[in-house]
Amino acid sequence: MKNKGVRVEWKEEEKTITGKIVERSTEITGEIIDGQMVTRRGRPENEALHIETADGQPALKLESEVTLKPRD
Repeated sequence: MKNKGVRVEWKEEEKTITGKIVERSTEITGEIIDGQMVTRRGRPENEALHIETADGQPALKLESEVTLKPRD
């Protein structure tokens, strides 16, 4: 389980995006990102993660969609 404040990363369009977990949810959750509603169905075994990316943008991912960011 990934806790609040933990840094995570994921691949998107051949880029690696990094961010910090700001909230977790075990329910269906949604957030407007770039003008579009993004939803994820969080579950106890695969929580939905609200993430703030390194450039300050919001992201919504499932635990299974991200990996822990190695320390620099």
